[in-house]
Amino acid sequence: SNLNTLFATSWDDGSELWAIEDAISTDDVRATSFEPVVETGELYLGDTSGKVYKINSETAETQEVATLNREIQRLSYDSNDRLFAVLAQESEDTDEDENQSSRGRTNKEFSVVCVDDRDVEWEVGIGESSNDIPSLLVADGSVVVIDTEGVLRAFDAETGAEQWVI
Repeated sequence: SNLNTLFATSWDDGSELWAIEDAISTDDVRATSFEPVVETGELYLGDTSGKVYKINSETAETQEVATLNREIQRLSYDSNDRLFAVLAQESEDTDEDENQSSRGRTNKEFSVVCVDDRDVEWEVGIGESSNDIPSLLVADGSVVVIDTEGVLRAFDAETGAEQWVI
Protein backbone atom coordinates (compact mmCIF):
# COMPACT_ATOMS: atom_id res chain seq x y z
CA SER A 1 0.00 0.00 0.00
CA ASN A 2 1.04 3.66 -0.19
CA LEU A 3 1.34 3.51 3.61
CA ASN A 4 4.48 1.35 3.33
CA THR A 5 2.59 -1.78 4.39
CA LEU A 6 2.86 -5.07 2.55
CA PHE A 7 -0.27 -7.24 2.64
CA ALA A 8 -0.83 -10.90 1.78
CA THR A 9 -4.39 -11.95 1.06
CA SER A 10 -6.13 -15.24 0.41
CA TRP A 11 -6.80 -15.84 -3.27
CA ASP A 12 -10.01 -17.72 -2.36
CA ASP A 13 -11.83 -15.11 -0.29
CA GLY A 14 -9.63 -12.00 -0.09
CA SER A 15 -9.10 -12.31 3.67
CA GLU A 16 -5.86 -10.90 5.06
CA LEU A 17 -3.26 -13.57 5.77
CA TRP A 18 -0.63 -11.22 7.18
CA ALA A 19 0.61 -7.65 6.98
CA ILE A 20 4.03 -6.14 7.52
CA GLU A 21 3.91 -2.49 8.56
CA ASP A 22 6.93 -0.42 7.57
CA ALA A 23 7.85 -3.22 5.15
CA ILE A 24 10.84 -1.21 4.00
CA SER A 25 12.92 0.59 6.60
CA THR A 26 13.69 3.91 4.98
CA ASP A 27 13.03 7.58 5.60
CA ASP A 28 11.87 7.97 2.01
CA VAL A 29 8.07 8.05 1.73
CA ARG A 30 8.35 6.37 -1.71
CA ALA A 31 9.94 3.27 -0.22
CA THR A 32 9.35 1.26 -3.36
CA SER A 33 8.00 2.23 -6.75
CA PHE A 34 7.23 -1.20 -8.20
CA GLU A 35 5.42 -4.43 -7.46
CA PRO A 36 7.12 -7.19 -5.44
CA VAL A 37 8.55 -10.08 -7.47
CA VAL A 38 7.10 -13.48 -6.57
CA GLU A 39 9.28 -16.54 -7.15
CA THR A 40 9.06 -20.04 -5.62
CA GLY A 41 6.81 -18.99 -2.74
CA GLU A 42 8.82 -15.94 -1.75
CA LEU A 43 8.53 -12.24 -2.46
CA TYR A 44 11.46 -10.08 -3.40
CA LEU A 45 11.12 -6.39 -2.67
CA GLY A 46 13.62 -3.57 -3.16
CA ASP A 47 13.70 -0.10 -1.65
CA THR A 48 14.94 3.31 -2.68
CA SER A 49 18.12 2.94 -0.62
CA GLY A 50 19.13 -0.17 -2.60
CA LYS A 51 18.28 -2.95 -0.16
CA VAL A 52 16.59 -6.12 -1.43
CA TYR A 53 14.45 -8.20 0.92
CA LYS A 54 13.17 -11.77 0.61
CA ILE A 55 9.82 -12.33 2.32
CA ASN A 56 8.36 -15.82 2.81
CA SER A 57 4.83 -15.66 1.37
CA GLU A 58 3.37 -18.04 3.98
CA THR A 59 5.09 -16.87 7.18
CA ALA A 60 6.02 -13.24 6.35
CA GLU A 61 9.56 -13.95 7.59
CA THR A 62 11.77 -11.19 6.15
CA GLN A 63 15.46 -11.37 5.32
CA GLU A 64 17.72 -8.78 3.68
CA VAL A 65 19.43 -10.53 0.74
CA ALA A 66 21.41 -7.76 -0.98
CA THR A 67 22.48 -4.14 -0.66
CA LEU A 68 22.94 -2.43 -4.03
CA ASN A 69 23.45 1.16 -2.74
CA ARG A 70 21.30 2.77 -5.45
CA GLU A 71 17.58 3.25 -5.92
CA ILE A 72 15.94 0.05 -7.15
CA GLN A 73 13.42 0.66 -9.96
CA ARG A 74 12.63 -2.88 -11.15
CA LEU A 75 13.39 -6.43 -9.97
CA SER A 76 13.27 -9.84 -11.60
CA TYR A 77 14.41 -13.29 -10.57
CA ASP A 78 15.42 -16.38 -12.54
CA SER A 79 15.42 -20.14 -11.98
CA ASN A 80 19.17 -20.10 -11.24
CA ASP A 81 18.61 -18.09 -8.04
CA ARG A 82 19.92 -14.88 -9.57
CA LEU A 83 18.32 -11.54 -8.93
CA PHE A 84 18.28 -8.86 -11.63
CA ALA A 85 17.57 -5.19 -10.94
CA VAL A 86 17.27 -1.89 -12.76
CA LEU A 87 19.05 0.66 -10.57
CA ALA A 88 18.96 4.45 -10.74
CA GLN A 89 21.16 7.21 -9.45
CA GLU A 90 21.09 10.94 -10.04
CA SER A 91 23.24 12.13 -12.91
CA GLU A 92 26.09 14.50 -12.30
CA ASP A 93 24.94 18.11 -12.75
CA THR A 94 25.44 19.96 -16.02
CA ASP A 95 23.98 23.29 -17.16
CA GLU A 96 21.15 21.44 -18.92
CA ASP A 97 20.45 19.42 -15.75
CA GLU A 98 20.15 22.63 -13.72
CA ASN A 99 17.39 23.85 -16.08
CA GLN A 100 15.52 20.54 -15.69
CA SER A 101 15.97 20.57 -11.91
CA SER A 102 14.43 24.02 -11.75
CA ARG A 103 11.35 22.55 -13.48
CA GLY A 104 11.17 19.72 -10.94
CA ARG A 105 12.98 17.08 -13.01
CA THR A 106 16.23 15.34 -12.18
CA ASN A 107 18.03 13.15 -14.67
CA LYS A 108 18.86 9.65 -13.51
CA GLU A 109 21.40 7.22 -14.88
CA PHE A 110 20.11 3.65 -15.14
CA SER A 111 21.90 0.33 -15.11
CA VAL A 112 20.99 -3.36 -14.99
CA VAL A 113 22.76 -5.59 -12.47
CA CYS A 114 22.87 -9.32 -11.85
CA VAL A 115 23.16 -10.35 -8.20
CA ASP A 116 24.11 -13.92 -7.31
CA ASP A 117 24.45 -14.86 -3.65
CA ARG A 118 24.60 -11.20 -2.49
CA ASP A 119 27.40 -10.30 -4.93
CA VAL A 120 27.00 -8.18 -8.06
CA GLU A 121 28.12 -10.45 -10.89
CA TRP A 122 27.82 -7.86 -13.67
CA GLU A 123 26.45 -4.40 -14.40
CA VAL A 124 25.54 -2.68 -17.68
CA GLY A 125 24.60 1.00 -18.15
CA ILE A 126 21.35 1.46 -20.08
CA GLY A 127 20.87 5.23 -20.38
CA GLU A 128 19.71 8.38 -18.70
CA SER A 129 16.25 9.90 -18.32
CA SER A 130 14.28 12.37 -16.23
CA ASN A 131 10.98 10.50 -16.11
CA ASP A 132 11.12 7.14 -17.94
CA ILE A 133 11.95 3.92 -16.11
CA PRO A 134 13.44 1.08 -18.17
CA SER A 135 11.44 -2.17 -18.39
CA LEU A 136 12.99 -5.49 -17.35
CA LEU A 137 12.25 -9.09 -18.38
CA VAL A 138 14.30 -12.20 -17.60
CA ALA A 139 13.62 -15.41 -19.55
CA ASP A 140 15.46 -18.25 -21.27
CA GLY A 141 18.92 -17.13 -20.15
CA SER A 142 18.50 -13.55 -21.35
CA VAL A 143 17.85 -10.24 -19.65
CA VAL A 144 15.79 -7.95 -21.88
CA VAL A 145 15.32 -4.23 -21.24
CA ILE A 146 13.62 -1.41 -23.04
CA ASP A 147 16.01 1.40 -22.22
CA THR A 148 15.21 5.08 -21.71
CA GLU A 149 15.58 5.77 -25.47
CA GLY A 150 12.99 3.08 -26.37
CA VAL A 151 15.66 0.66 -27.60
CA LEU A 152 15.04 -3.04 -26.92
CA ARG A 153 18.27 -4.71 -25.78
CA ALA A 154 19.08 -8.28 -24.70
CA PHE A 155 21.97 -9.33 -22.49
CA ASP A 156 23.26 -12.78 -21.59
CA ALA A 157 22.05 -13.51 -18.03
CA GLU A 158 25.35 -15.24 -17.14
CA THR A 159 27.81 -12.61 -18.37
CA GLY A 160 25.94 -9.38 -19.12
CA ALA A 161 27.27 -9.46 -22.70
CA GLU A 162 24.96 -7.75 -25.17
CA GLN A 163 23.20 -10.31 -27.39
CA TRP A 164 21.15 -8.07 -29.69
CA VAL A 165 19.63 -4.59 -30.11
CA ILE A 166 16.41 -3.47 -31.82
